Amino acid sequence: MILILNIGSTSIKFGLYDTNEREINRGVFEYDQDIATSFKEVLREIGNLDLIEAVGHRVVHGAERYTEPTELTSEIIEDLEDLSELAPLHNPYNLKGITAARKWLPDVPHYAVFDTAFFSDLPQRSQMYPIAFSYYEKGIKRYGFHGLSHQYIMEETAKQLGKDVDKLTIITCHLGGGASITAIEKGKPIDTSMGFTPQEGLMMMTRPGDIDPGLLVHLSKTGVDIEDVITHNGGFKGMLHTTDYKEVIENVKKNLPHAVIAFELYLYRIVKYIGSYSAVLNTVDAVVFSGAIGSGDPFTVDSLKKKYPFIKSQKILTIPTNEEVSIARRVIECL
Repeated sequence: MILILNIGSTSIKFGLYDTNEREINRGVFEYDQDIATSFKEVLREIGNLDLIEAVGHRVVHGAERYTEPTELTSEIIEDLEDLSELAPLHNPYNLKGITAARKWLPDVPHYAVFDTAFFSDLPQRSQMYPIAFSYYEKGIKRYGFHGLSHQYIMEETAKQLGKDVDKLTIITCHLGGGASITAIEKGKPIDTSMGFTPQEGLMMMTRPGDIDPGLLVHLSKTGVDIEDVITHNGGFKGMLHTTDYKEVIENVKKNLPHAVIAFELYLYRIVKYIGSYSAVLNTVDAVVFSGAIGSGDPFTVDSLKKKYPFIKSQKILTIPTNEEVSIARRVIECL
């Protein structure tokens, strides 16, 4: 059996799969501070630990160094710690989970599977920022994120449409607390909304997404903590002082002015990306919505279709993502 761990800042998602990708067990454990204690709850839920042949870990940022599933050693973990500043909402928690899992399961191989790996072959025109080439040569480029989700959505869309992945041209929309959109042409991502860090792109729950860098320079001169603005107190949190999307929707339905404005901004950013990627791809087999917002309550997607008729001209699919299965597929390939 393959144990998959997807650890965030407040929860541990786990899945247990056989080598045919059949789900044996799956669940979520919330935690306050102590990942190690919560991980023991996962092990109790699984029961017979002798069944575990390998462990797969989601790691968000692999930078240029890690573009394939990588067996974890102490040296690799130390190297990954240096990347934490590139994904401060994710990598530190991923690494704490790795430490706990290796402590309690020391006799099986542990693999890191990276969110950025799916985008490692983006065309240079999508990777590069229009700044000095020397920065690009030092690894300053757009990496993309939610790759495990976008890859899973692509694979499942191919099944639904009865097409080979390498003939599939789609736009995938991962809408959750974090959000990103990817253009996929013939089974390969050619552009994605997130960049050097997971801060770029769409408006999100606590992140503003695309924002004028000159504005950030201006705010920094007035003493504003820029990292706080772009990581913890932007997006819906900054505008509405909440990270509860259900509350946002309830207030939109009540026609509360600030909620309506924030929601309209959220939809507008989404449709701008879909429109621009449609132009780049020329023909699109489907626009696929996923994530807790994209494939959960239909209010958001229905609102997009109602407000922007362009969306209705596309074939629309909603597919719940499963990053744990996506990780399992990559780990199974390593065994």
